[in-house]
Formats: sequence, C-alpha cells, structure tokens
Amino acid sequence: AEKEVLEQKIKEKGLRNVHIEDAIPKHEVGAILAQCDLLYLGLRDSPLYRFGMSMNKLFDYMAAGRVIVFASNARNNPVKDADAGVSVPPDDAYALKEAILEIYGYSPQKRSQIGERARAFVQEHYAVDRLTQKLEYLLCEVTESTDA
Repeated sequence: AEKEVLEQKIKEKGLRNVHIEDAIPKHEVGAILAQCDLLYLGLRDSPLYRFGMSMNKLFDYMAAGRVIVFASNARNNPVKDADAGVSVPPDDAYALKEAILEIYGYSPQKRSQIGERARAFVQEHYAVDRLTQKLEYLLCEVTESTDA
C-alpha cells in the first residue's frame, strides 16, 4: 500500500542497498527468503492484536531459517518464544534501527544458529501435521465434554 511513497523516499535519500520487490508467486517465496540476511515483519500498533496473531508470512520467515526482526504488540510472539531474532515495539523507528544494527554485528555463525532455532521452532509447533494433531485433540475434547 505504501510502495510508491517508500520508493520515493529511497530515491530521495539515494539508498542503493534498499529494494522493494513486486509480489511473487507463493512457490517462489522460500527461495527468495533464503537469499536474505535478515527478515522484517512489522505490524501496526493496533488493539486488533491484543488477543494474538497468526501470520503465514511470519511462519514462512521462520521456516526459511533466517534472523527475524518482529515489530508487534501482539499477545503472542513466536519470534521471542523461539529466540529467533529481535522483537521491537511497533511503529518505533529508533528501536527498529537498533535491532538491525544489533543483528548486523552478529557473526555469520550466530545468525545461522538463530535461523536454525527459528526453523526448528516452526517445525515443532506449526507444521501441518503438528497443527492437525492439536486440532484433533481439541475436537476430541469438545465432543467428549458435550457427550457427558
């Protein structure tokens, strides 16, 4: 939604290391993410997330095994739970800058270890077979409690 405004800012500031790409097909996402050093996901500061959030993009980022900067006020925070990067408050440009600089200072080995934690966490908690097991368990609980 902000693509044109952001592209103008990039041009005005003469930034050569910032790129905004067009949308890509879902099947190409993993290959693109694997080329990145850091992945950013920012949510607006909104009461909508007070009960939590579930964003496919975040799980794609975690599965890619990359360090993540996550800006959110959501009740749940898989990035923090997995120790998969740095979480910052939403809409806080200074905190975002500091998080990026912190990660920039990490060794390649440390970034790799963080990425592996992210990948392992998403496989353990959010893989389709794991989610299916959780849903089956909950459905059995509900049907047992209503049968009584």
